[in-house]
Amino acid sequence: MLQGCAMGLGGMIIAIYKGWTFGLVLLFLVFPLVGMMVVNAKITSSGVENTLKAYGQSAGYADQALNAIKVVVAFGMETTEIDNYSKYLVNAKKVAIKSSCGMSFTHGLFYGTMYYCYCYAFWMGAYFVRNCFINPM
Repeated sequence: MLQGCAMGLGGMIIAIYKGWTFGLVLLFLVFPLVGMMVVNAKITSSGVENTLKAYGQSAGYADQALNAIKVVVAFGMETTEIDNYSKYLVNAKKVAIKSSCGMSFTHGLFYGTMYYCYCYAFWMGAYFVRNCFINPM
């Protein structure tokens, strides 16, 4: 990650030094990309947290039933415990599906923003070339 950040920063410095106008155009594209990365990270982390919490609840119920297995077997409550665990597990699966849909949507927005930035950079480069724009050094 450190190498990627260093390469990006170094590339921007070289771009601004060699052609400051096009470098500034590309520098403004950093803001939407960073914004989408922050939104993506927040939604992904909250989705993973909710999923882990839901699966932890069902695991806690299963652990409780397994610790009291003698009582469960003695009173013939196996099917009741299985039904209760299945209820928690179904809830956990619903939370996981809901979280994965939200994460997929934000991943799509991030990649859409990234490709939009590529498109804009190519368009601006073509615009500069077509209009014979030369950077003053």
